[in-house]
Amino acid sequence: MNDLNGLLESALDESQRESTTQTKVEKPQLSKSERVRLYLKQHPGVRNKDVVAALSHHGVKAADVANVKAQLKRKAEKNKGKSEPAAAKSAPVAAETGAPADSSNSIDATVGLDVLELGMEFIRKSGGVNEAQHVLNLIRRIRQI
Repeated sequence: MNDLNGLLESALDESQRESTTQTKVEKPQLSKSERVRLYLKQHPGVRNKDVVAALSHHGVKAADVANVKAQLKRKAEKNKGKSEPAAAKSAPVAAETGAPADSSNSIDATVGLDVLELGMEFIRKSGGVNEAQHVLNLIRRIRQI
């Protein structure tokens, strides 16, 4: 068990060093779709051309706004018919932020050392914890389609 804790601590230290050096060099930028979604969330009921005017310096066009609105509408219609339990409603929020639903740093005892080693290899190959989380979020989005 001490080997497992030592491996986990060294992995976290290493990934934090990698992520801090990478964040200083490159800041991940929001995509046009993410910018439109944020703007629509902050300004509900706004017209497409107003969104384009506000975000044109980011390269957002009317087609981008229309696509995002259509996606949001389809998602709302899809979720409208479902009645989810209270526990399931909090899970998408955690998935979108990239943070685990339980933010405490507890170790799941059911995960074996081999799984942790594979996870560490994935983090290294993807370039750090932030990049690995980004890849996992993309996989979640693809599965929802």
